[in-house]
Formats: sequence, structure tokens, C-alpha cells
Amino acid sequence: MSPMSTASFDHCSDEDLMHRLFELYDHADEHAAEIAALDAAIQARLAATYTPDPGHSPRRRIVA
Repeated sequence: MSPMSTASFDHCSDEDLMHRLFELYDHADEHAAEIAALDAAIQARLAATYTPDPGHSPRRRIVA
């Protein structure tokens, strides 16, 4: 995978972001800025997905 711009990851799928993050961890010291940007994008997507709307309870998934 080619290097991604740290400006915007909106066009990338969740899978692409995670794949790139794991690729960069082999040389984390050389790619600290991109890792930080990827982490921020992933955390924002998680918060958007799992943060409850005001007045609602958090989503919970139970695996049987």
C-alpha cells in the first residue's frame, strides 16, 4: 500500500485504515506523524459509531 496523506482519511475504508496502521508499526519511529493521524481518524470513527446520542443509553452488543 502506498503512503496515505495525513490530511484526510475520509475516502478510506475502516479496513484500509487498520491495514495501514499495522503496516506502519514495523517502523513506528519513522512514521510517527502518520500513525498519530491514523489513530485520530480511527478514534473519531469509533466515537461516532459508539457514542450514544444525548438521552439514549450506550450501544451494547452481547455475543452468545
